Amino acid sequence: MNVLDSFKNIIGYIVIIITFVVKNIVVMLKIIVLMILLHLVDDFVFQPVCLSRFKQKTYWSGYRFSKFEKDWIAGLVCHGFEWSSMVMLPWFFVDCNEVVFILTWFVSAVIHCFVDHLKCNCEKINLITDQSIHLMQVLLMWLVMIMFL
Repeated sequence: MNVLDSFKNIIGYIVIIITFVVKNIVVMLKIIVLMILLHLVDDFVFQPVCLSRFKQKTYWSGYRFSKFEKDWIAGLVCHGFEWSSMVMLPWFFVDCNEVVFILTWFVSAVIHCFVDHLKCNCEKINLITDQSIHLMQVLLMWLVMIMFL
């Protein structure tokens, strides 16, 4: 084996490594785009009007519902965990760390509940801020998942 053959082998290995890295980068970019689309679909299309009302304290505070005045919490929790499940859906099809997956899913659901509570009940943030936080949240979820692949 001469120097030229060794050089050809090294170039061949470099091409294989670059191809592998580029393919993985494309897959990871597809996943983040899909996560963002799933966020938009879930927060705007799949969230029925009744669920958006159920997340509000004012909906349950009327005389008819006085014994259910804390049920708005169930509405927030239901939507938060459903949203987190929807956004994490692409990761079901990727071989990833299950513990990181479950922790990311759980923490993002809790954060989503808190942010929606700030918007729906405390009226501390508006829709644009709410959606900006959720998009940053999706990006962080993606980063955490790719860090532990």
